[in-house]
Amino acid sequence: MRHIIKILCLLLSLFTSIKTTVAQNTIKPLSEWDITAFCSYNSYHPYNYLKADNNWEILCALKKEHLLSELQSMGVNYSQSQIMLLHIGGFLKHKEMRWATTMPIFDKKETDSIRDLSKQIAERLYYKMENDYRSFLKELSQNGYKDNSFSLMFSYLLDGKAWNKISPEKQELGNYATWTGVIWAMYAPRQHQKIGTNGFGALRLNWTDSLTLYPSNQMMLDFQDEFIKNKKVTDAKLIEQLYRLGAVDQSGKITIPIINETETNEFNTICDTIIEKLASAVEDNLEQFMKIAGLQNRELSTVIFYHELIWDLMELLQKNRLITMPRILLSSQAPPKEIRNIMFFTVKQD
Repeated sequence: MRHIIKILCLLLSLFTSIKTTVAQNTIKPLSEWDITAFCSYNSYHPYNYLKADNNWEILCALKKEHLLSELQSMGVNYSQSQIMLLHIGGFLKHKEMRWATTMPIFDKKETDSIRDLSKQIAERLYYKMENDYRSFLKELSQNGYKDNSFSLMFSYLLDGKAWNKISPEKQELGNYATWTGVIWAMYAPRQHQKIGTNGFGALRLNWTDSLTLYPSNQMMLDFQDEFIKNKKVTDAKLIEQLYRLGAVDQSGKITIPIINETETNEFNTICDTIIEKLASAVEDNLEQFMKIAGLQNRELSTVIFYHELIWDLMELLQKNRLITMPRILLSSQAPPKEIRNIMFFTVKQD
């Protein structure tokens, strides 16, 4: 009888441990995680899948493979239609009867380890490349783009040209029912402004969550179209709108940076040098990153690793006062004309 009681107590302890571990270490509200997607989509963005019903809870519970019948014992409800949707949507895989999420979900320990490694590599890389960054910024200043230094460093160089060189194509990462690419989750957001880049053809706009005066998508598309057709803005109404933002003068002449990516000049040479060094650093440290992150896919690991590295490099560039975030990205009190400091065109002309 004592043996039976001991077995029952052991089973109860194991059940409680599983349920507590899942509840404390992974299943917390989606809004408290740092979710990042590198993707294109048609009808449904991958984030839409995460927000629906209790899909996020299911994916967290299936971070490690389980029988579906085990979900109930973990306190996670599900329906067959949810499992089917998540499977078709590219979020679940199964082998025989055991299911697991395909989405990288990094718990606290994994997130801390990944970010510690990224910070260490970024610090070594920064001091090795500081003169390259200073040369990049010097060229911008000499071309009259000093006020655009932050956005061109982030949106043009690190998040733009370098990203395109280092990152694999979205199709290599996954192609699903409504989207292509990858989405992943870190246990907690970094303690900095959320920064990003939106593209409208040849036109780019750097943004943060604090950017309150955001030009409409239609205005940006019209601006891009006029630039492609005329190399200036000719529509009177559009000139008036863009003049208030400092993007054109009163005659429609464009006043934001226009970067020719294919021209043979010192600026492009410096950019290429920086990108090659960044690409080499990612490649040289990728195996170590994959080991820490628990990943086997090199393409996926490259995307996540470089994404983390960008934030650490930007932090170091600001900490060492090479760049400063423009007021327009920080405060609603900044003059509207300062939007010109976060916009630029890129062209490829022989």
